[in-house]
Amino acid sequence: MTGSKARASVLIADNAANDLFNFGAAVSQTCKGTPALTVQSALAKEMLMLLTLNTRTMRILIVDDEALLRQIVSLHLTRADCRVMEAATAQEALALSENAGFDVAIVDYSLGHGWTGVRLIEELRKLHPCSRFILASGWPVEPSDGLDCEFLQKPFTAAELLSLVRVGEPEAEGTLVASSSF
Repeated sequence: MTGSKARASVLIADNAANDLFNFGAAVSQTCKGTPALTVQSALAKEMLMLLTLNTRTMRILIVDDEALLRQIVSLHLTRADCRVMEAATAQEALALSENAGFDVAIVDYSLGHGWTGVRLIEELRKLHPCSRFILASGWPVEPSDGLDCEFLQKPFTAAELLSLVRVGEPEAEGTLVASSSF
């Protein structure tokens, strides 16, 4: 991140902190009966998210057995200033994640070799409990009990991808990213 971009991000985060503080004061006045600590905790989480998104590059792990899909998703995320790691298999993803952390993992549902995206997310969560997980599938997937992740239905657009990952704005609204049905 360049110096001017980093300063701009800090300024944005600082302004957001002031807005959140003022909002918190207003909420404390209007949410009678809500403990102040609850309001402060929610505001602290929002502030942490703003600082994370605005002051450093997001690290994204993409796990999909389709090379072309990984490359296209990687391209869109890289253009949105994300640092991207790619893995074709669950074993490759686990090996990568032992040596490097990530903020968000985008995991395909069907990985082959006896692995599903659900199983991989469960394993990755043990190594990185604070990371976010997105399960992508061309088939309708029912949320598993206890699996805390978001879902991305294939095919998806760049706008849908970036919105879910919560970075930048897509270059071209409606650009189809994933067209696989698996």
